[in-house]
Amino acid sequence: MVEAAIASRQIEAMREAGRVSALALRRVGEAVKCGITTRELDAIAEKKARSFGHGLHRVPDVAEALLRARCRKPLP
Repeated sequence: MVEAAIASRQIEAMREAGRVSALALRRVGEAVKCGITTRELDAIAEKKARSFGHGLHRVPDVAEALLRARCRKPLP
């Protein structure tokens, strides 16, 4: 029974982390424009996550992929 309660708390923590990450990623996607740096996008994501009392670990490929998709040109 104790193990089930621990697993339930872990699943809930993962659910919350996924929710916050999705909201932060949505905000980053809205901010993407040609000329913005991945550092600026990181700051936007971090600010959004912290607004929920969380922090984020940077995932560089995501920010760079969003920039490539929005700007439609390869990054240097």
